[in-house]
Amino acid sequence: MSDFKDYIFIAEITDAYSFRILIQYLDSFYSDAEFEIRKNGIFFLRSNTKEDLINDFNMNPKELIRYEFNLDKPFKLGCDLSQFKTNVASIGKNDSVRWSLKHGADSFVLQIVGNNSKDYESNAKKV
Repeated sequence: MSDFKDYIFIAEITDAYSFRILIQYLDSFYSDAEFEIRKNGIFFLRSNTKEDLINDFNMNPKELIRYEFNLDKPFKLGCDLSQFKTNVASIGKNDSVRWSLKHGADSFVLQIVGNNSKDYESNAKKV
């Protein structure tokens, strides 16, 4: 992997299978997502169209294998959840995943590490 300075963020998640389930769950409610990447973690907050359900979660850096954030202020990252769901579909129960975005990149990279090792690039909408 390149020098960390080349990246806006890098998050390595041990329990990639739970991450897969989370993305599949979000895809059942929304067509796209906006994650807020901060020094203190990755956050998601959104209600459904009826506004009778609020999804609010965060990934705490202390619970990740690796988490690095290389900006002075929070960064919003949007993506197509259908594509994201397709990318995580092959994640198995014993896999981990590395999610990263390089400075100047139009796509974030999702690298599955384990029995089903694969690299995916997904269009990132920088908000």
